[in-house]
Amino acid sequence: MRTRNYIYKKTGVSTSTELKELIRASDGEVFTVICADAQTQGRGRMGRSFFSPEGGIYFSAAFPLKGNEKHASFITLLAGLTVCEALERHCKKPLSIKWPNDIYFDGRKLCGILTEQTKNTAVVGIGINCFSGFPDELKGIAVSLADIGAKPPDKKAFVESVVTALDKEIYENGVLFRGSEKLADEINRRFYLKNKTVTAISEQKEIKGKALGINDWGALIVLTSEGEKEIISGEAHIV
Repeated sequence: MRTRNYIYKKTGVSTSTELKELIRASDGEVFTVICADAQTQGRGRMGRSFFSPEGGIYFSAAFPLKGNEKHASFITLLAGLTVCEALERHCKKPLSIKWPNDIYFDGRKLCGILTEQTKNTAVVGIGINCFSGFPDELKGIAVSLADIGAKPPDKKAFVESVVTALDKEIYENGVLFRGSEKLADEINRRFYLKNKTVTAISEQKEIKGKALGINDWGALIVLTSEGEKEIISGEAHIV
């Protein structure tokens, strides 16, 4: 098993931004994890900001890749499932996974995940809402562990358990090379978009239809008027 370097800090700009800078400055593989109690410039998909006040769990982990992984994009959903299972064990409540990168509770976002690539390394950033008190523009669409009556987990133990589980699937089980029916079944069991009409945007193309689930390597299956279509990466919104 690879040796992980964990960096814990009170406040950072963005754990993913800082980790990508570290990777760019390194001549070798980086297996670092950066965790902060708060972020001043937390980021989500498509350049959106991610509300990251003190009290949440924000961390980014580096996963060096070989470059020939057939299903590298599966890493985001894999991270989502791993965090979702850990949170379910902690709060004892059923959670949902919204393709490709969010964890929901009762129709509201509890956790966001952003995967970016720097050099040969996937940087997976994870932000979990633990605090109470959202700004008005997020009320009704976001939820925290505090809102559902759960205390924050032990931060170090939680982060390290999630990263260790991801290391096992990625490097020992090789799921990015061959996918996983078992993991896909677990994601589909929690699939937030199941049978909902969605608009999926991928490579600047818009596809509308019924979301059926994901396949063994994380592609979204949408039933359109022209039949089933597989969407490997992108975004999906309920119509």
